[in-house]
Amino acid sequence: MCFYDYEPWEFVRTSSPRARKQHKCCECGGPIPVGTVHRLNAGKADGDFSVLRCHREGEALWHFVHKELCDGEGAIIIGCLREEISEYHGEREDEETPSSPTLMDILDAIREGYERQAVIA
Repeated sequence: MCFYDYEPWEFVRTSSPRARKQHKCCECGGPIPVGTVHRLNAGKADGDFSVLRCHREGEALWHFVHKELCDGEGAIIIGCLREEISEYHGEREDEETPSSPTLMDILDAIREGYERQAVIA
């Protein structure tokens, strides 16, 4: 679930650029259409250089999940939000099914919204 013993990035640069070409969100898997302001994390971890991009809504959900599920401590690996939410819901299977949208429903809605936007463009 939440990582408490992990190797942080050796270095990372975070920015919020406007997409000049379509990219894929590392959190929901949906498209980041041309012209969309999004979160860009570029850096080196475990000896590998990575560039990860996500929708601003996905970033906000990532911060919410980190705060609510990890009590704001430890870490959730960037790009692993879907797995984190799946583990959380797996631990809650015995609880009554909520009538409100689940975190996974919200993540899927973000992806579907951007997929519709990409088709229109």
